[in-house]
Amino acid sequence: MSHQIPTKRILVASLITWGCQTENAFVPEATVPPSLTVTAPLPATWAATGPTFVTGEATGLASLTVNEQTVEVESDAFVTTTDLVSGLNVIEVVGTEPDGDLLFERIGVLAGTFGDPETGLDEALAVRVNEGGLITVMDQAAESLDADTVESAVMTGEPIYEDSYGVWGWDAVEIAAEIMSIEFDAPQLEIDPTDPLLWVTVAIPNLSVSTLVTGDVVGLEFDIDIETTAPWAVITTALSMEAEDGELVVALEDAEISLDGFAYDTSVLPDEVESVLLVETIQETIEELILEQMETLLPTTIESALSELDTSVTVTLMDRPLTIDTEFAEALVDDDGIEITMDVDLFMAAASSSQTPHVYAGYLTNASTSPDMDHEEELVISISDDLMNKSLFEAWRSGLLDLSLSTDDGSLESDVMDSLHADGGSITLYPQLPPVLIPSSSGDKLLLQLGEILAVVDTPGGDLGDRITIAAHVEAEVDLGVEDGAISLSVDEYDITIVVRDSDWGASDEAITMVLEEALPIDSLLASIDSLSIDLPTLYGVGIAEADVDRTTSTGHSLVNVDLERDE
Repeated sequence: MSHQIPTKRILVASLITWGCQTENAFVPEATVPPSLTVTAPLPATWAATGPTFVTGEATGLASLTVNEQTVEVESDAFVTTTDLVSGLNVIEVVGTEPDGDLLFERIGVLAGTFGDPETGLDEALAVRVNEGGLITVMDQAAESLDADTVESAVMTGEPIYEDSYGVWGWDAVEIAAEIMSIEFDAPQLEIDPTDPLLWVTVAIPNLSVSTLVTGDVVGLEFDIDIETTAPWAVITTALSMEAEDGELVVALEDAEISLDGFAYDTSVLPDEVESVLLVETIQETIEELILEQMETLLPTTIESALSELDTSVTVTLMDRPLTIDTEFAEALVDDDGIEITMDVDLFMAAASSSQTPHVYAGYLTNASTSPDMDHEEELVISISDDLMNKSLFEAWRSGLLDLSLSTDDGSLESDVMDSLHADGGSITLYPQLPPVLIPSSSGDKLLLQLGEILAVVDTPGGDLGDRITIAAHVEAEVDLGVEDGAISLSVDEYDITIVVRDSDWGASDEAITMVLEEALPIDSLLASIDSLSIDLPTLYGVGIAEADVDRTTSTGHSLVNVDLERDE
């Protein structure tokens, strides 16, 4: 991973953050040294968007700007307003001394509307399966509608037909029929989504039913197999779909069956047996039994296929479990396919009981509209920005992003301390604000922002000093991609701005530059974020052939367009 550091900005900050003078500057003994302090907002403030007051104290300055806007100083104090936008806002206050030297303060403020992390996210995930995707899924699902499953259900050992009737005036004929086997080739399913129902046609080819007919005629017993066949058994039905108590429920609205080309041979039956009545009964029974099984199997099969869209899982991130629970919120059928929305909740346990607790207002929510999902792609998955921001929030709240590196345990290379002119030491990163994702100005990209990352560099007994504390602010453009069935974040380059909050080091440009270039483990922090991913819903043994992420059509959502492939 590479990064870009604006060197000039860093060097200027290192000179002026402590209010130090250049070597040639002269301050008369009776003159109070120029100073600059921001009293509000405080670092790591959570705020609403819109105007906010910026106040502070300033002495001995020729001019003062807040976010590049000139501000008047009266009685060594200043007050102004600045507009906060959703996301991380770095308020930069710059004071110019009479000799041209500068004093800086940079304050990170997280602004926006914040969601309660203790409650779930409504309709944070949506899936659209269009007609092409439904065909692919149903081809796979049809394999579960096999002859063995139907046969095992209908072969109860009980006769499907029993009768007795008279010959020459007395009851001389007794007859019973029992189905012994059912065979057919792989069914073919056709899908026709028509608002508000999903019409399904199941075509069962080469149906063959073996029936054992037993009985006696005037005391003469007989035991005969009768084969009945149909080139096609065709079932048509309409399915309704809804979400109920977090589960997906598929119900049969109507079902009909026809045995096209039904054929039989009863020539081997005794003449006294009323074969027409027997065959009609066998046909009706076969139709009823197959229809009954399909009425059970078909909704269950489709329900099972679509229920796999539930992505409730526990994944491991940096050796830490992240629990993701999903529930079905709504299921709709229109003329092009089906659209299912899900509620999502996430939780990650704290790293340890000794973890420093974070103070927060909640996870950042982005303004969004209902996702506008393509009706042509086989499968479209919508992931809300709120879901990704809550994932980042949970990782931050749990302490996953807190880093502590030391030469004592080997997690920090001794070369780093050598470059800081120290025999050993440690570096601790503690983000005071959670990482957030916001749309770029064009809306087609996401920006990752991390603010008020406190970096404490301890160099006990070092030539430069014992400790320096820096606050860093990072912004990076994020690439969203799909890999191994999950949507993931990727950060390649980032911009960083800093401010020194406390130090007993000298005001050396060289020292500050070394801290940024050699010591701050920002790459390690971003690697933790890179490890975050959200599993995409899957469909009944159907894998992802190709997928791309689109942010151009829906505000506040990332749309994943998926081409499906059947698993072999």
